[in-house]
Amino acid sequence: MIADTQFFQAMKESGVKKIAVIDDAFDSPVIGETHSASLLEFLEAPANAETISDAGIDAELSSRAQEALVTGEYDDLDLQSVVRSLYAQYMEALDKRFDPNGIFNTVKGANLTNILPLLALLKNCSPKLQIVRIGAEETEAVQTNSDAELIFVDFYLDKDLSATENTFSAKSIEAKKRSLTRLKELLGGKETKQSPSVVLMSSHKVKSEAEKFREEIGTGKVFASRFGFIEKTQVTKDDNGTITIAAEAGNTLLDIIQSFEFGRALTNSLEAWLTGAGKAIDKVRTDIDGLSLKDFAYLVRFRLAEENVGLEEYLEWFFGECLLDAVSTNIEREIAGGEPPLNRISAAKRIEGAFDGPTEKVAELYHRVRLEEPRVGRQAYFRLGDVYCLETGKPKRIAAVMTPDCDLIERDGRRPSPSVLLVHGTVKPFDAPDASIADFVILDEKPYNIIWNTKELSTQPFDTWPAPGTSDEERRYIGTLRPLYAQELQRRVLADLGRVGLSVAPAIGLTAAVTISIKETSGKKKQLEIESDVLKGPVYIIPSRGGNDKSKVLFRRQFVYEFTQLLKGLDPETLPPAGKSNLKQLTDFPANQAKLHKMHVDGVHLEELVDLGIAVTGKPSFKSPTDGPWCWITVSMPKAD
Repeated sequence: MIADTQFFQAMKESGVKKIAVIDDAFDSPVIGETHSASLLEFLEAPANAETISDAGIDAELSSRAQEALVTGEYDDLDLQSVVRSLYAQYMEALDKRFDPNGIFNTVKGANLTNILPLLALLKNCSPKLQIVRIGAEETEAVQTNSDAELIFVDFYLDKDLSATENTFSAKSIEAKKRSLTRLKELLGGKETKQSPSVVLMSSHKVKSEAEKFREEIGTGKVFASRFGFIEKTQVTKDDNGTITIAAEAGNTLLDIIQSFEFGRALTNSLEAWLTGAGKAIDKVRTDIDGLSLKDFAYLVRFRLAEENVGLEEYLEWFFGECLLDAVSTNIEREIAGGEPPLNRISAAKRIEGAFDGPTEKVAELYHRVRLEEPRVGRQAYFRLGDVYCLETGKPKRIAAVMTPDCDLIERDGRRPSPSVLLVHGTVKPFDAPDASIADFVILDEKPYNIIWNTKELSTQPFDTWPAPGTSDEERRYIGTLRPLYAQELQRRVLADLGRVGLSVAPAIGLTAAVTISIKETSGKKKQLEIESDVLKGPVYIIPSRGGNDKSKVLFRRQFVYEFTQLLKGLDPETLPPAGKSNLKQLTDFPANQAKLHKMHVDGVHLEELVDLGIAVTGKPSFKSPTDGPWCWITVSMPKAD
């Protein structure tokens, strides 16, 4: 469960001022024969005259609506106007006075009651938010509110589709299309700097379809980093007006709202990159169009033929470098002409639990940044950085070509070098919290770190080594290190004469389990029995980058909450003096609980204190010294297969 005060604080800090909520609950109901008598009774009752007037309905309009009800003309425009005015006022103030004899609540049912708690939550925010309600049939409202900064949209947009109805029908398919159409209309042709965050919501069990919904909005319209899904039923309101937000929905809402400023700036940067890349492709295409056939012939005859280099491979490198230069230049121009740069460090720190799960996509992208995959039929010669997995022996052995490219190319049937120079290493699975990603690689869909032994060098005659780009029974070609990484490894091999500084490795996360232990008055360790699945893990490890950097542990927000409750339930008399004192600080002074928030906000380095005498360790046999922590969390990772 997430406290509503936490939601209000996040909304206040986000800077969001205008929110659009798209839901068919906002479409005024159609009054038919079933409810005509109840509405007529409401309109005729003298006691309701003030309420009717407050809804903006004059006596003449009310009289014409009553006549339509008596004659059974339910499609009468005056009658529809009266119903629309009453319903609009009801939705605006959530005031039952404007619900004639409970008709609206009956007709709308769960479609209405499921959205009301969320609306109440938004209305309670301070400073007051501008909340725009848009139904399935309100085109004008869409056109006039395209400046919304946060959009909540119903998965199925159809006032005749109930919250409990089967969604495997033609009606539900059309309802989803209508929702997408409404959202696209609201997004419109917005500039990137004005792009909103989007929360998809539903009373139906459609969480598994949320990502597909986002993709169907359109490429580049809403990035996954600014999109979330909640079930409406996870935000509830009791008879006393207390709003309860379930943990899953609360975490999603906090993630979207806390990341709003950072996410919008990130979107600007991503769009600048994509726009710059698109312009760069056009520029290089123009440059290529300007080349004549003689230019290519000259290149082949007087350079490539002599070097025995294929035209396709050379052009890939040549134009690839031209494209890289054009991309960099255009991105700089796009950023220079955009918004002032955001203090991304400050904005990112407002995101609690900024990392909340294994980043498989980032790991895959980083692997591709470092290693070019095998290209069947294209590699005619060996290259610096060719990497082979040696299939014999455990742990897995690995080797990389360190011979310079110029000595690997055949000229007149001979290479300048008589053999290929190799550096060897082993691959270490990520089965320990202190694993590094300095030389990250994915093998057989599993992440590893390569431990290069720069002292273990060997040479192999070319005729005993697999042909360029191929494998044999003992050596499997897995790709080629990109030039920057190949050259950096080559420099390490050459006695570290120079060192190339690489961009920081991304935060690639790994899951881990935990145990919680305390030190008793006797000084002995006691492992606490954990009933909560949340406290059993997973937690997440961000491996070190190598060097002096330490691995960091990030906990889920709910873990920290339940961990705090677990400690508060301990008997202080069973603890040593330091533990007793720290527990008193935690239980008697609620503000001190914030000292543990760093566990899910910034994370905690292994073998370091969190606060209040609580530590995090990756050592299974950890033993707290006399003046050491009274409570510690032991992080462990599953052993690799």
